This record gives sequence, C-alpha cells and structure tokens, in this order.
Amino acid sequence: ILVFIIINVSRLEFMNAVVRIWWRHLSRDVFSYLGSCDTEGNRVFPKELVEENMTFKQVIEKELASALRRWELASYGYIVYAVALNIPWIVLLFLIRDQLIFPGGAEI
Repeated sequence: ILVFIIINVSRLEFMNAVVRIWWRHLSRDVFSYLGSCDTEGNRVFPKELVEENMTFKQVIEKELASALRRWELASYGYIVYAVALNIPWIVLLFLIRDQLIFPGGAEI
C-alpha cells in the first residue's frame, strides 16, 4: 500500500510542477497585488519607487516578473522531487525480483 501512496503523491507533485511550468497557457494573464500602508493609512512605497525613481507600475512589473521566474524555477525542483519519490520502491522491486512469486508460475 505504501507503493500506491508514493505513486499518487509523485503523480500529484509532477502534475503540480507541470501546471506551474505551463501556467502561461492556462491563465488569463490577470494579476492582483496587495499594497501596504502604515497605521495612519498612508501608503508605504517600495524602496525602488523612492530611491531609484521608478514608477509604481515599473516596480510592480519588476517584482511580478521576479516572483513568476522564481515560481517557475521551483517547479523544476518539484519534477525532480516527483521522480525521486519513485526511486526507493523501484530499487526495492529490482532487488527482490528473484523472490517474487506470480500465480501460475509466470516469471519476470
């Protein structure tokens, strides 16, 4: 039963990674953002806006591109993780293949 659990977790992680990689084909390209303010209700601006003379739109575009790039790169790690989840049971199956008994005397 542990093998079936591992296979299903692996499948879920793999599909999660595939969706994260190909999200551009699955989305409408519409994003929302969360702003910040102090206790008085005044907006708090990012340092790029204040120090580097960028517009608010430029800061949002820069941060969104950076966040999406990190999100997509992390998905490749999910693929490696999904494949690695299967290695233990495949190796174990390979090691005990001579001890497996099949109905009707069939062999591998």
